[in-house]
Amino acid sequence: MSPKLILYTFGGSVWASDMFNSSPHLAVLELNYGDAVELETEGENFKPEFLAKFSPFYSNSNGTLPTLETPGKTLADTTEVIEYLIENAPSKVKSGNAAFIKEIHDDKYDPNCKLLLARDDKELSAKANGFPAQFIVGRQRALQATAAFRTSTWAVPEDVKNGFFKQSQSVFENVLTYLYTILPKKLPDSGFLGGEVPGEDDFHLGAWLTRIALTCGAQSADDGLEKIAASFGKPLSPKVEAPGVLEGLERPIELEGGLQWGLH
Repeated sequence: MSPKLILYTFGGSVWASDMFNSSPHLAVLELNYGDAVELETEGENFKPEFLAKFSPFYSNSNGTLPTLETPGKTLADTTEVIEYLIENAPSKVKSGNAAFIKEIHDDKYDPNCKLLLARDDKELSAKANGFPAQFIVGRQRALQATAAFRTSTWAVPEDVKNGFFKQSQSVFENVLTYLYTILPKKLPDSGFLGGEVPGEDDFHLGAWLTRIALTCGAQSADDGLEKIAASFGKPLSPKVEAPGVLEGLERPIELEGGLQWGLH
């Protein structure tokens, strides 16, 4: 029997979540790993023993996730984690396009733009009193539970806040351009990027699109396209609406507070 893999994740992350269908989580599900992969969550990466355990293997002083512990090596990069899972999977799928994967992970196309960024005082106030603030506070509590220091809060200078608004506007416009202009040109007329079944590219794209739909207010795959179009103010490209893209995000996963979805 092969040794069990351990995947360290964080529930609120785009690329490292165990709940919101991150790339590694989608890969584990679609590649039929089953019980061969053990999930570790809830701030494990902030604990001193986590950092001490892995420091001889790689430089990960910030405790970044996802982290995959294997019998021979430990990986702390989303792309490397997915590559390993595909190469050693019970089910084989098409390998990805390195340029596409790098592009979808580029910070300028951050799918959290509608969750954590704010373009003006009105948006900032709304997020400070809603789920985005709860998300940040929860993460900070997990960090401080094991940290040797405590943080303080203070007023943000006006120029810093305005710089944040400007950066947020830029990312929002980049995501809009990618979603409506760049991505449709990369998608097939039907099926998945990986062919008839999801491949490596689809695990990354699926996580990216799922997060955008979620931050636009979607509750399931059924209203994902509708919520994205309404939030960005115009209909999506027929290629984005085609089976194999968001319509492929239909595997329901029971969560506290509702359903999320994954590739099928």
